[in-house]
Amino acid sequence: GAKVYITTPGSQGFILQTVDIITGEVRDLYILEDSSRKEPYATVSPDENWVAYRGGQENNRLYLVRKN
Repeated sequence: GAKVYITTPGSQGFILQTVDIITGEVRDLYILEDSSRKEPYATVSPDENWVAYRGGQENNRLYLVRKN
């Protein structure tokens, strides 16, 4: 299925979600802890088991997280 990845602000950080473009179903994937507030961009592996994103106060950190 075709989908789009989006980030939305949440109480614990930005939430990385997928949106199915046919059905409109939204699914939560990860909480991007300590992500950049200005640019919470994330890159997701093809199997959706890994996500990489920038964070820290100066955007000087790179996080690589495995889905539980």
